Amino acid sequence: GDVYKRQTQSTWGNLLIEITGWIYVIVWSLSFYGQVYENCKYKSVEGLSLDYLLLNVSGFTFYSIYVLFGYYAEDTGANQVTMQDIVFALHALLITLITCCQCCYYPEKVTLQNLL
Repeated sequence: GDVYKRQTQSTWGNLLIEITGWIYVIVWSLSFYGQVYENCKYKSVEGLSLDYLLLNVSGFTFYSIYVLFGYYAEDTGANQVTMQDIVFALHALLITLITCCQCCYYPEKVTLQNLL
């Protein structure tokens, strides 16, 4: 009785964690598309901060390395990094790189504010 009850609660808890993890990935991932869409719609990156974009590229690059290492390296706290972490990190890096490409394609009004 008690063992079955604990296993069932654990299963439901794991399912809830899994579902909320994927919701997190989807919602945060969707938040990146607004900038890409606006850049395409107006054929301009006017007002986009290049320093913010470059900081995002470096941050998501290092975050991707961190989660990949944490997921695949067995001796570094296994089960601490989930597949959702990997999908989010790589997707965020990809979309940020796409935004960087848009800066090259629409270069006329990119602003460099505080990088130096």
